[in-house]
Amino acid sequence: MRSTRILYGAICVVYVGTLTLAAWALPDRLASHFSPAGLPNQWESRTSYLITNLILGVAILGGLPVLGVVSGRHPRFTNIGNREYWSRPEHRDEFRRGVMNLVLVLASITALFISVTQVVLVRANRTTPTTLPAFPYALPAIAFALITIAIAFLYLRRRHHQDSPRR
Repeated sequence: MRSTRILYGAICVVYVGTLTLAAWALPDRLASHFSPAGLPNQWESRTSYLITNLILGVAILGGLPVLGVVSGRHPRFTNIGNREYWSRPEHRDEFRRGVMNLVLVLASITALFISVTQVVLVRANRTTPTTLPAFPYALPAIAFALITIAIAFLYLRRRHHQDSPRR
């Protein structure tokens, strides 16, 4: 749990850093969405972009851990395999720790992905003409999807604890 919290804290710093970079490096009017060909197709103000990403960061880095605390305290309200096992008093602490670890890891990788997206967006807006080649963005998006799926699979596999002997 300690390493998960250190990861979470480091990603919070990275998110604030990339948001600061965006505030400093983005033009007053920036391309915020791009077509599959890499051409800008939506523009917005830097202030609007920063406010949106600030709210998104607070929701992900603040809201997901709160959701983890609430879910971890009530295993009977959580959709999980072998609920009776995890609802027992002797297993609740382990369940609570597991939920918080999962939520902190998911919040961290989501915030890291958004941070990478911000850096890519800053880079795209600093080129002339403004373009976003598919490759620099596709690789982090694919990695994010695969890592999220792997973490969810490993978590669900671990939480499907068998209390009864196998047949």
